[in-house]
Amino acid sequence: MNVFAAGSSGDTGPGMHLSEYRNFEEINGLFLDGKCIPEDILGILLSYLDSDSLLKCRLVCQIWKQVIDTDVWRLKINNETYRLLQTCAARTKYPWIIYFWICKRNPFWRNLLKNHCGQDDQEHWTIITSGGNGWQVEDPPTGADALPRELGYTSCFATSYHSCSKEQLIDLYSEGCPPYIMDNLQPCIEVSEWYTGRFDCGSIYELRVALLNAKEDEVADYSVRKTIKQWEGRQWKKVVHKFYNYGPGVRYIRFYHGGIDTQFWAGHYGSKMSGACVKIVPEGSPETDGTTSNSPSNNGDDDDDRDIGGVENFYRNYDIDDDSSSSSQNEERSSSCIVL
Repeated sequence: MNVFAAGSSGDTGPGMHLSEYRNFEEINGLFLDGKCIPEDILGILLSYLDSDSLLKCRLVCQIWKQVIDTDVWRLKINNETYRLLQTCAARTKYPWIIYFWICKRNPFWRNLLKNHCGQDDQEHWTIITSGGNGWQVEDPPTGADALPRELGYTSCFATSYHSCSKEQLIDLYSEGCPPYIMDNLQPCIEVSEWYTGRFDCGSIYELRVALLNAKEDEVADYSVRKTIKQWEGRQWKKVVHKFYNYGPGVRYIRFYHGGIDTQFWAGHYGSKMSGACVKIVPEGSPETDGTTSNSPSNNGDDDDDRDIGGVENFYRNYDIDDDSSSSSQNEERSSSCIVL
């Protein structure tokens, strides 16, 4: 394929020649194999390229850059490979770099927590307390119903007769949500987990999720404590919370959970938990339409006209070709947690 640059000469088809145009800059990049291709057709052709190739194509000429930035990402919404763009583009037109980043890192709708059902024993979790007989992974759960099929796993974490608690810290940049997205788009952050107790012993379940800034100071938080009475356990219940309008500055999410039995029985008679989930859900998706949070953040910003500019700063500050984790991920982190 030959792309004619401005000022080139050649056969452009019946009755058409590059020299006939008054301003070559207006048509630069629109001639392919000697044929004049309308911008809308060019956009359709380019929409079949992957995101990395499109990034390089932006450098061909001003017309290609304009077509890619304004039309191509919209066209890719209908592509099965990029269906994750559908809802985030439904109501708001974001800068092209946002769509590129979403395709490149896939930060939305997936569980950012690792080993959420104990399928990998205690890996990825930081143990805070492991009292009594300590944490245990049960597969299947002992003294309780089987886990909901939607989880796709049959295992769970079980606690004992002294405090058992652990946490996981999510680095949002490493997971594909850089500061630009978190500060300007402020997508919904949905957290959830399934919990239960044994049928024969009372227990307590506790969950606390905190949104943290770059210094790991809390920006917003949500906590819940459930007491499960003896003979009333065994059925799995789900706790869900959605963070909205939490304001700029969120860089990490700390997910903490724990449990204990209320009768001090040796073994693992405390609460059980499984299917812990933290996911980023952009505005306009089915998961957020018509829903409200359990307890709205007190740190919100209700300004719907917030500026989503600064695209070039985003491009310069964040290496979009770098799949490595943020350098801050390797820094020593301190944490404060609820201990039962």
